[in-house]
Amino acid sequence: MLEWLFSRVAHPLFQVGAGYAASILIRNELYLWLFAPAVIVVLLNVLVTLPWWTKPAAATVLLRVVRETLSLPRDHDVRCAIFRPTLFGKHLVEVVMVTQTGEQRRRARAWMKVSQGVAGRVYRTSAQCLVPITGDWRTHLMTEFGFTSQELSRFNDDRKSYLCVPILGDHGKVKAVLSFDSKEPDTFYPQHLTYIESMAPYFSLAIKGE
Repeated sequence: MLEWLFSRVAHPLFQVGAGYAASILIRNELYLWLFAPAVIVVLLNVLVTLPWWTKPAAATVLLRVVRETLSLPRDHDVRCAIFRPTLFGKHLVEVVMVTQTGEQRRRARAWMKVSQGVAGRVYRTSAQCLVPITGDWRTHLMTEFGFTSQELSRFNDDRKSYLCVPILGDHGKVKAVLSFDSKEPDTFYPQHLTYIESMAPYFSLAIKGE
């Protein structure tokens, strides 16, 4: 009985109703309004991949100072970066990176979900994190930090040590993540972590001042 009602009554009525609605939209050019939700979705998708609006110039200087103060071996190729949450807090985006040669400008910003990576763990837990890569880099990041093989293709596979510290804002909320990585294992030690964490409030002020 239900099948008969659907095939003989509901389905034809739906077809007629859909056709009638389409004719009204086309006749009155209301179909243009159907594009508005699509445009909004596209714009929101773009906003989701943007960091909060400015690149912190003062924080760039602080990164260079901290990197030099740590007195890390030059052959370890240590990079330091600041990751900030996107508009809706679903992703972390790199807003500035400093290497041995100074500020590095990349063709495409590094970004990741907040559920991924060492920086993502620090952002979620508000706790500092020191991670040596043991074994295969790809396997470690896939099993421990939530990346897929395709997502890892966007990153260098020569990183062997990671150190991340949260940058806290008002009410203890993480407003950014200070991240260091190295191509050599055992580059970072607890004393490095303590010093970098002591510098985090200055980064917070620098970002807030932008």
